[in-house]
Amino acid sequence: MRRLLENGANTSFVNRIVDERAPIDEIVADPIARLAALPRKPHPKIPLPRDLFQPERCNSQGLDLADPRDLADLRKGLAEALRQPARAAPIVGGTELAGTKISVFDPSDRRRQIGTVVAAGPGAVEQALARAVHAAPSWNNTPAEQRAAILERAADLYEQHRAALMALIIREGGRTVPAALSEVREAVDFLRYYAARARAEFAMPQRLPGPTGEQDEIGLHGRGVFACISPWNFPLSIFTGQIAAALAAGNAVIAKAAEQTPLVAAAAVRYLLRLAYRAMSCICCRVRVRRSAPRWSPIRGSPGSRLPARPRRGARSTRAWQPAPVRSRR
Repeated sequence: MRRLLENGANTSFVNRIVDERAPIDEIVADPIARLAALPRKPHPKIPLPRDLFQPERCNSQGLDLADPRDLADLRKGLAEALRQPARAAPIVGGTELAGTKISVFDPSDRRRQIGTVVAAGPGAVEQALARAVHAAPSWNNTPAEQRAAILERAADLYEQHRAALMALIIREGGRTVPAALSEVREAVDFLRYYAARARAEFAMPQRLPGPTGEQDEIGLHGRGVFACISPWNFPLSIFTGQIAAALAAGNAVIAKAAEQTPLVAAAAVRYLLRLAYRAMSCICCRVRVRRSAPRWSPIRGSPGSRLPARPRRGARSTRAWQPAPVRSRR
C-alpha cells in the first residue's frame, strides 16, 4: 500500500520523471532548498512533541539516543551521578532515620557497591503512620490547584535530575539506558497527568442532573492515608505514579520502596519532599524474605507487611500481599 501511494501519486518522482512537460530543473531541485523557501514550515495541525498533550499538560522530555551530542551529554551526566555513593533510609517528616547500613551492590557486577540502605523497623512504620494521619487533614484542605502545581514542579525536578535518576535505575535496577530513559519519562508523565486530573476533578464540585429547582453537586476529596507499595521492576515510574495519584486526590502517603531498589525510591522521594514534605513518608525494607514467600512479594515477612493490615483509607500495589484478607474484612 505504501509503495502504491508513493509511486501512484501524480506528484511522485516516478510519475514526474516521465512527464515531458515537467521542467528538469524542477524535478532535480534540492528538496532542502525548496523547504527553506517555504514561508511557513511547521504544519499548524502537527504539534511539537512537547505539546502533544496540550492544553492539558506538557509531554515529558526525551533524548535522541542516536545523536552523538545527546549521548555525550548523557554519558557525562551519568558519570557525575555515579561518583557519589547513593543512600537510602526511612524518611519520616522530612528526616532520615538512623540505623544499621546495609551495602547495595550492582546486580550486573556484585563486586561493585553503589550505596547503602537502612531498613525500616516496626518503630519507623508506626512513626510514619502517626505522622501521616496527622498530616492528612491539612493536605486535603490544600487547594487542588496548589497540589497540582506541586506535582508539576516535582515533574520539573525529575527532568532536571534525569541523569541522576537514570544512573540509579541502570546500576541498581539493572536496566538498559533506553529503558531507564523511558522510566524517567513515564514517571514525569504520571506527575503531570495526575496534576491535570486534580485540577479537573478536585478543584470545584461537579454539577449533577436533578429535578427542576434542585441543585445537586458532587465534590471529591481525600480519604486519609494511602500506603503505596512499589514493585522492583518499575522502581521509579510505578512508584511515582502511585504516590502522585494519592497526593493529587488529597491523601497523605506512606511510600514503601521495593526491597530490591530502595536507592531509586529514596532519590525520588527526596525530590518530592522538597515540595510535598507535609504529606509524605518513605520507608525502606531491605531485609531477607522468608523462603516461603513468592519472589514477587518482597514485603512479606518484613516491616512493610504491617502497612496493608493497619486501619487506613487505602493501599496501592501492583501485586497481592499476605495480609490482604485481613484488610478486606475491615
